[in-house]
Amino acid sequence: MQTGPLDQQYHQQGGMMGTNYQQNNMGMNQGQMGMNQGQMNQMQMGQGLMDSNHGQMGMNYNTQDNKQLLGSGNESDIPEEEFEEYKCYDEDEGSERFKQTKWRDVWAAVVFWLALIALYIVGYSVQPPENDNNDTNNNNDNDDTSDVTFFDVLDMGYVFATFVVMGVLSIFLSFAWLKIMQKHAKALLKFVLISNSVWLFIITFVFIFIGNYIGAVLFGIFFLISLLLYKLWARRIPFAKVMLEAVVKVTKKYPSMINVSIFFGVIVQVVWFILWAFIAYRSSQIDNRGFYFWVVLMYYWVSTTITNVVHVTCCGVFGNYYFLKGEMPEDPTMKSFKRATTKSFGSICFGSLVIAIIKTIRAMVRSQRNSNNGVARCIALCILACIEWIAEWINAYALVHVAVYGKGYIKCAKATFRMLKQRGVMALINDDLIGKVLVCAGIISGIIVGIVSMAMIYIKYSNIWIAFIFAFVGLLIGIFVTITAFSVVSSGVMTYFVLFAEAPSAMKHVDKKLYKKFMKSYKFTF
Repeated sequence: MQTGPLDQQYHQQGGMMGTNYQQNNMGMNQGQMGMNQGQMNQMQMGQGLMDSNHGQMGMNYNTQDNKQLLGSGNESDIPEEEFEEYKCYDEDEGSERFKQTKWRDVWAAVVFWLALIALYIVGYSVQPPENDNNDTNNNNDNDDTSDVTFFDVLDMGYVFATFVVMGVLSIFLSFAWLKIMQKHAKALLKFVLISNSVWLFIITFVFIFIGNYIGAVLFGIFFLISLLLYKLWARRIPFAKVMLEAVVKVTKKYPSMINVSIFFGVIVQVVWFILWAFIAYRSSQIDNRGFYFWVVLMYYWVSTTITNVVHVTCCGVFGNYYFLKGEMPEDPTMKSFKRATTKSFGSICFGSLVIAIIKTIRAMVRSQRNSNNGVARCIALCILACIEWIAEWINAYALVHVAVYGKGYIKCAKATFRMLKQRGVMALINDDLIGKVLVCAGIISGIIVGIVSMAMIYIKYSNIWIAFIFAFVGLLIGIFVTITAFSVVSSGVMTYFVLFAEAPSAMKHVDKKLYKKFMKSYKFTF
């Protein structure tokens, strides 16, 4: 029997981690089981039960443990049965927590590959649209006075070197930011909260100065809201600080996750976009809205699947480290990537399909620019944008369960809904705080890359306009590469949040110092 995605190596060393979830009224039964084994360890506030005779370590999470995590005042405020529903499996599946012996959601993977192959066949079987050569023939009369194009001015070898510098500098800044985040996480979190209010105040003042009082009132309201949010969210900074420091530490320990993120998030995504654009161009003469919907759907489905493969890969590594730490398998990133592209690939395709459908519907509505009912179209786009954001957020947490527990997507999505029902506000604030830090770091990296690329081009050509063009390109590349690299941190934050909410005692067994930091910051925050 194959071991699961997180404790395969732990089994090989004679140990096995499992989780036994029960209600408080099962304490006597567990006591009898422990006496039959010859040893009984006292359980307090969700601390684990260790049986040294068998080399097994289990974790029992009662309602008091969950009550502490939820910050509830009274235990009766939250029904006991809801705590078990946070898990992405039933009570009788507790022993199978880390065992992924089956391929999940195979149908979704099969449909994904069949649809992709069909798109390739259709795209290459259809004749591309014919070009109108009349203008070309007319322009042949002016061969003696050909214009000099923008690319004729540039030395393509030097331009290529500039792009290489952009990419390398972006990656270097990504790793530099990781070190800064680990040492100055609290300062960065405070900075992004304060800077948000400062920028809104500056914009409000600018509107007042130019006499646009409607805009001044609007942004003034936003400024007041930002002050309120700062007062409410500032007390959440200690927990976000500990979370960010812990995740960055694991990221620096396994930098191969960043390599996977950049390779698939940048190179593979660009290759897929070029391939899709070529197929879409060849099949553009097919005048059928159903076909158009399918082509757009395939772009979003493949693109989202690539992103989620990286997400699940990183979540698997963080999950391994959370439960095993000192007994990590060799090359955990590659092992997690293998699981994401094999047994869990169907679940990834399933979740990506849900997001792709929403994105495609939104793209179809956006394309109706000539619609007579512009107000309804605008309202529909706003609603779809909100639905898309919520769906992506929930889907990301559901895929954390897929990576850690190895269950099917539907079961993990249900567990995610139940968890977010009680801890959704906490997760949202935590994601927003850390997300602001990542975005701010990406923008600063983009500015630095843009300045360097502008300087390189201006030194070579002494043309300020060409330099500004490359500065803008460098800005975009710097932001894109850095944010893509930081997707690893986002995945780690989600994974640690889910596992700390569901299995806090596991952290105590593998890292008592970090566990104390988490609990201290959590009690202070909530």
